[in-house]
Amino acid sequence: MDGPRPVRQMLILIGLAGVMMWAQMPDWQRQMVIARLRLKARMAAAWMARRTGHRAMGDELAGHDDAADAGYGFAYRLSLLRDRL
Repeated sequence: MDGPRPVRQMLILIGLAGVMMWAQMPDWQRQMVIARLRLKARMAAAWMARRTGHRAMGDELAGHDDAADAGYGFAYRLSLLRDRL
């Protein structure tokens, strides 16, 4: 770890430890980790879609129609992503 790039070496070691832990996990535990990560991603996408839609509505009420159209489109794509997860 005394080399020129100790942060990179540390990140590589942490990544390798994670891969080793993943390989040693039972299948049911891997499925639970994946399900939990999908739930967190779905919740994050839902939160972002709600916030983006709210901001787009504010832009529409303020008369910024171009920004509102872009915001509504982005909120729609985020909600589609949420539904796919």
